[in-house]
Amino acid sequence: MRMRVLAALGGAVAVVATGTLTGTAAAEPRFGFEQVTDHVIRPGDRAWINPQLATDGSGQPEGTFVYAVGGKPLTDPAWRAGGAPAGMTVDLASFETCKAKPGVAGVFLCPAKGLGHIPSPLVGAGARAADGATAYYGVVYVPSGGDLEQGVKEAQTAGLLREDSTHAARRVTVRTPAEVARNTITLTTPRLKAGAAVTHTVALKAVHTGRLSVALVQSAAPATERRMDYEDDRYTIDSVSAGPDATCVPDWHDGPAVECDVRKPGDVNLTYRVTSEERLQAWHLDVRARYEVWTSDEANPARTASFQVDSPYRVRDRHQLFGRTPDGRLRQHSGTGRADGLVERADLVGPGWNAYDQLTKTAPVTGRGTGGRILGRDSAGVLWSYAPTETSGSLAPRTKVGPGWKAYREITGAGDLTGDRRADLLARDPAGVLWLYAGTKDAKAPFAARAKVGGGWNQYDRLVGAGDLTRDGKADLLAVDGTGALWLYAGTGDAKAPFGGRTRIADGTDWRQYRAVAATGDLTDDGRPDLLAQDREGVVHLYRGTGRADGPFGARERAELFRFGGDDGAVRDYTALF
Repeated sequence: MRMRVLAALGGAVAVVATGTLTGTAAAEPRFGFEQVTDHVIRPGDRAWINPQLATDGSGQPEGTFVYAVGGKPLTDPAWRAGGAPAGMTVDLASFETCKAKPGVAGVFLCPAKGLGHIPSPLVGAGARAADGATAYYGVVYVPSGGDLEQGVKEAQTAGLLREDSTHAARRVTVRTPAEVARNTITLTTPRLKAGAAVTHTVALKAVHTGRLSVALVQSAAPATERRMDYEDDRYTIDSVSAGPDATCVPDWHDGPAVECDVRKPGDVNLTYRVTSEERLQAWHLDVRARYEVWTSDEANPARTASFQVDSPYRVRDRHQLFGRTPDGRLRQHSGTGRADGLVERADLVGPGWNAYDQLTKTAPVTGRGTGGRILGRDSAGVLWSYAPTETSGSLAPRTKVGPGWKAYREITGAGDLTGDRRADLLARDPAGVLWLYAGTKDAKAPFAARAKVGGGWNQYDRLVGAGDLTRDGKADLLAVDGTGALWLYAGTGDAKAPFGGRTRIADGTDWRQYRAVAATGDLTDDGRPDLLAQDREGVVHLYRGTGRADGPFGARERAELFRFGGDDGAVRDYTALF
């Protein structure tokens, strides 16, 4: 007799044992198998034919998986088609627990114990296997103490039996590359307007049955675009239609997707609607369609078509926040573009950063690994440079800028002051003279010879290169004087006179209360650079950029650093924030 399905508990199959296969029912663990699949392979390829285990957790398999492989459907009790057909093979070398049953062609016994990988032979095709060659296989589980010979008979005739959690019949079919290439895909992907919807089509000429996968993902083409994150998925797929010969369901493959099982060869015309939220940014997107004839093969027929999102909201970079812990570890927080959770939890860059008595970045650092460099001055006065990378928590190995930087009281990254699109550096000496080191294209010599900006800068306790606060395309500078007043020096873009006259920012704040002021770039995704200020208790405050020269920041607000609440204690303890 065969086992019968008793129940499904939490999505897993539970079975009860009866009859000659199982022995004593009370001793049998409650489990079975699932996801037994048909396989399609190319000549020279192989496929595991093992199912997947399903269990309710109350027991473990301890018995034998019986496989029968034949050249015809498994409906002949006399087993006249036993063994792999011409051009196909069965390999046991990759799984030592499986053995061929003596005297019976095409039957394999695979003992199993525990919840690990279910053992099975590999069914393969020779390099010259003919298109359409098919090996039929059945799989039956016989628990310890069950009737193994009965299990063999049931595997040999699995095509006649009702499939359940311990019996199944499937096939492995050979398809040549020339045959698979006859399946073709044509895409029609009109542009999408933000806040609207558009219909896309996928025309598939299916010579064979298979699975059609269609996904909307970020295009790899525009080098200026940052990577999309979960906040950017402001578009959906719905209204899917594919006709009577395909069953389609929504899915997700790094973006909204559709999966269709094509049950019959012929023309399949898939249509779906892409709907956008109004604030979807102007992304470049791809439609990537793939028709899986071979069960697992990168060379399956595929097609990609790109389209543009028409939106007034351009794609903006996310920026990074760096902090040094008391024990000298540097940590990196990736910006989210959200005011209710400005950054992600920290990624560790590495230890040893207490070697530097000054840390700065030449310009805001983006998640794409562009923007400024991290600069550190060691106790001997040597300046070191670290280039950012696209990998979170990673900087390129440091390079030596040079010695002699101990001569300066303060070193400040300033952004592009000279209008050449390269980030520059300011250095203030003990006499109050400010010097400009213009950035170069040479990684081995990243700064040109210094040029004097002017004297009188000792009246300031702190200088902060703040980016383009006035939205005129030129980098600006902030300065905190000895009374706690904040001053704005508007950039000119002229290397010989990089700043215009100063303007006091009359916000009523005593800026001496802050132990760190960090020009982070745009954290709130509005296109204007923001400022973070950390007080002496370690609390971080946000000053949102306004883009106005007469008032470049909004009112102070406590920064919501992390989306799900609470300041990270390590952030409070940072000895440097930039």
